[in-house]
Amino acid sequence: MLNDIQAKLLAGAFDTLLGQSQDGSIAFVRCFDQEIIHGLCLSTAFKLKQWKCYGVVDEADTNNRLITADMAVEIREDKKAAALLLVDVNTAGAGMDGIYNAGREIPEKILFEESSKEAQKNIPHGWKEFVKTAVKKARRLGGHSTISPFLEFDYYSSCNSTEAINTSLIKLGLWPIAFDTKPDIKDLDTSVLLVERLFLQSRSSMTAESQIDALMLQQPTTQQKQDLVKITRKSTELTLKESVDELYFYPHLWVNAIYPFPSDTLQRIEVVPWQGKTNKPLAWSGLIYDEGEERLQFILDPDATGKNQSKLEVRWNGRPDTLAKGAVEYAVAIVSGEEELAEKNVTHTGKTPQKCLFTIDDFDLDEGAKFEALVRIRAISEHTGA
Repeated sequence: MLNDIQAKLLAGAFDTLLGQSQDGSIAFVRCFDQEIIHGLCLSTAFKLKQWKCYGVVDEADTNNRLITADMAVEIREDKKAAALLLVDVNTAGAGMDGIYNAGREIPEKILFEESSKEAQKNIPHGWKEFVKTAVKKARRLGGHSTISPFLEFDYYSSCNSTEAINTSLIKLGLWPIAFDTKPDIKDLDTSVLLVERLFLQSRSSMTAESQIDALMLQQPTTQQKQDLVKITRKSTELTLKESVDELYFYPHLWVNAIYPFPSDTLQRIEVVPWQGKTNKPLAWSGLIYDEGEERLQFILDPDATGKNQSKLEVRWNGRPDTLAKGAVEYAVAIVSGEEELAEKNVTHTGKTPQKCLFTIDDFDLDEGAKFEALVRIRAISEHTGA
């Protein structure tokens, strides 16, 4: 069920997208379920400036702006005040084809993108970068895009106070973070890593106790270790969302209440060059040299398979050489300007060099897109990097 804040934000988004009304104009959306449609039509906060709004469902309730498909057709044929129809495709029934053909549909993606823009205006000062970066991290959680347009809007609309932001991360499937007064974007790397280690890899051969030991927690309490083991075991019987939702009740396990992945012994990161003595790209890099442009290129070919599949390998060394296995967690990202095109987390192997491989599946780019990009490597919760 949507709250009044979300209803008001959606109304503002519709006002922006629909624009000036004209008699007889019909617009519609088909992305809401019956519960949301009922909630919006009953909400006094959901009020458009120039358009009348109706929910198209199986049973009419005209006092609450709910109508049937037959009544929607009559509104269209009367050609009076401009109307927005919130159609429940599961219960509206037949008779809507004429409206679908003649009316203007507001696509789900466009609606919630505009709604998210409205919601971002309410984010507390100084927190917008953190809140937006959390969405970018969540989209790549476990190497897959997991954030729907509605979920993104639901998250942004919840981040209207500093107190709400830490638990709002749970909506994105991220480990909650305990804040002091200032957001630290690096905490998001730790949040992602905890979810991936304990909930997405929990069906590995490691015991729950071994998984917690691998976090290398700094001075944990007995209660913290016991509860981490408990929720890790329980996660094998739950979905990712259910597992993360459980964390709401364990604030003593949130990031900054626990301190995993110590990397304070790392002194520097040394990137291994892609080019050899002749300046040609080394075979392992996955790059080619464009003589015309005199630069290295990484081409993402969706049709390539097997050994010919597009891949980009990044190598580096963590110093000193004596760093133990698991002592450092690295965040490796492909960036273009301020846009992060792909990112992966890598655990220090204890061997030289460290490696990270990117394939076409790690990128979400439009066909034909072209970027001038660079690689950024940094240690999570560490200030050194390259």
